[in-house]
Amino acid sequence: MLGYTKLASEKNISLIDLNTEKLATKENPACKRLPVMYLPAMLDDVFLLSVPVLKAHTLARVTLTMKNMMGCVPPSHFRGKGCWAKSAFHKQLHEAIFDLNRYRSPDFTLLDASIGMSQAHLWGAHCNPPINMLAASTDPVAIDAFGASLLNKKWEDIGHIRMADKILGSATVTATRIP
Repeated sequence: MLGYTKLASEKNISLIDLNTEKLATKENPACKRLPVMYLPAMLDDVFLLSVPVLKAHTLARVTLTMKNMMGCVPPSHFRGKGCWAKSAFHKQLHEAIFDLNRYRSPDFTLLDASIGMSQAHLWGAHCNPPINMLAASTDPVAIDAFGASLLNKKWEDIGHIRMADKILGSATVTATRIP
């Protein structure tokens, strides 16, 4: 519907569905919520670029690069009892996002803050005025803390960012603006 299949065909590029890729089983006893994780094996062999859109989230408070990683988890292992494909992740959501990123976080993030959604990820008004910005970082914690600030939220109040600070990156990194 968005034209990716046509573009891939025209450019002779293969599209990959992470929901059906061969999985690797990973274990990390430091991960209290998800001590065992299933992720596409190919994620170990690629440079992972995350391109989230700036949005508030009703459960996670924000949906930025660390929450964006939920797109990598296979529904076959995280469906749970809810009606949506990855509903098991939503129990203790902040802990789940943090643990997921302990297994694999993006190598680089380009945050699309051109407009933004300040109330929720599925409904609500766009940021007014629009944020009109792109932000980039190799630090998933820094970019999420920065994105939270664009939505007028304190990163310290967002569980997964607070948990990841000083472990997966630094929430207190100063942003450099390029005109």
